Parts: sequence; C-alpha cells; structure tokens
Amino acid sequence: MATATRSRVSVGEFSDLAFLARLYEYSQKNRVATASHLENLKARGREDPFLEGIMSQYASIEDMLEKRIARQVEAHPVWTAWACRVKGCGALTLGRMMARCIRYYPGLDKLREDEQQPCSARIGDGQRCGRTDAHYHGIEQFETASQLRAHAGQAPGQRLKKDEKVWWDPRLKVACWLMAQNLRRGKGKFYDFYIQKKEMIRAEWEAREGRAIGPKKEKGELGDLDIDLRAMKKMVQVFLVVLWVVWREAEGYSVRPSYAQEKLGHTDTQPEDWVE
Repeated sequence: MATATRSRVSVGEFSDLAFLARLYEYSQKNRVATASHLENLKARGREDPFLEGIMSQYASIEDMLEKRIARQVEAHPVWTAWACRVKGCGALTLGRMMARCIRYYPGLDKLREDEQQPCSARIGDGQRCGRTDAHYHGIEQFETASQLRAHAGQAPGQRLKKDEKVWWDPRLKVACWLMAQNLRRGKGKFYDFYIQKKEMIRAEWEAREGRAIGPKKEKGELGDLDIDLRAMKKMVQVFLVVLWVVWREAEGYSVRPSYAQEKLGHTDTQPEDWVE
C-alpha cells in the first residue's frame, strides 16, 4: 500500500467549489429554459426584451462562475500535479466532477426530525464519520476507486428508472460524459486508449459472432454508435480511477491498489502514463 508524502489539503478550503458548481448548473438550466421560451415566443411572432435581458444576465453569471471554478481547480494539487498535463482535461469540467465528490453535512440540528442521524460518510478502514457538527468530506469518503466509479454512475446497470431513488449521482455521470467528450477531442493518451478500445470491442464482437459488422445496423447487432459509447465509457472509467489515485495522494491519504493492478498486473491507473 502506497502512502503519499504530500501535505494534506483541507477540504474546507476547497468546499466552495461544491456550491459554485451547483450554482453554475442552476444558472445554465435557467438560461436554457429562458432561451427555449423565447424561441417559442419568436415562433408565434412575439418578442420579450425583458426575458432577453434576463437570459443575457444568466450568460454573464455563467461566465463569471466558469472563471471562478477554473481558478479554484487550478489552485488544487490534482490540477498542478497531473490534470494540467492531460490533453482534453479542462479545469471547468474537472471542477464539476470534483464538486460532485464533495459531501456537506449541515449538522444534526439543521436536519429534519426524520433525518437526524450522525454523518455516515466513510473515513477509512470501514469506519463511518459519526460527527454531528457541520463539516465537509472529500475524496477520503471513497476508500477504493470502485466506490468513486459507482458514485459516478459508472458501475454496471446504473441507469435512471422511473419512481426509483438512486444512491449514485446522476449529475456526476453527466459531468463524466462531458469529460469523455473533451478527452476524445483532446487527442491525447486517453484518446489513444479510446481508439484501442473501439477496435477491441469491434474485433471481439466479430470473433464471437463469426461475421463482420455491416454498414447498417441489424437487429441484435452492435452499431458504430454502440461501439463508440462503450469505448467512451471505458475511457472515463479509467479517468476516474486515475483521478482517485491522484486526488488521494494530493490530500495525503493512502492509495490501495485496485484489483486489476494487484491481481491482473494492469498498469493503466499510473497517473504518469496519461500525461503528455
């Protein structure tokens, strides 16, 4: 088990990011809803200068929040030690991902009566926090990379279902998808991995079925889009594992080898393998 030697970063110093990222998402959602309403008005031959001004203000707020989020991320060791050298990894999208991994416990007296329980966040060695005062938790609550992947909705079968409460974070899953698109456009080491996975998925399917995938998707057959999505999911899963390693090391927590590293001899979670 490797233990980091870097000084620990207080999650409290980084906790503003969680609020900023949520504020950014709300502002973006409101701007898109306003733009949609204005389009409907335009289709009926109407205009609303007031709403147009509101939409412009939302855009300005988003721009300010993007810059503030980027500054917070660029001051964090995860960025300075690793992410800034990964092609396609932007500070804004990384910030949105990291923000969704920060958990705030408001304090026992601020919870509803039916929810008044001590903080249940993991703090290592299978233990739970148990504190009742207001505080934050960051990467320490994910003792393994698999826990982070599951929190991001990247485990098998994690889909939104009607009338079913999810225990993972759908917004983090969206941020992961945005990161996957950025990494693909960046054409760096993660892009190379994505291309290899696409070729591997296609070859495995064709070998199993005994026929080539045609230009037109047939029933029960993989299409180009299916292959693309599977490869992108594999890419973002590896990104999450490496992020988990770098983040825990940056904050002074122990890093436990994954099953793939310990039992299968994989090395795809070595941070330096993915930088330019």
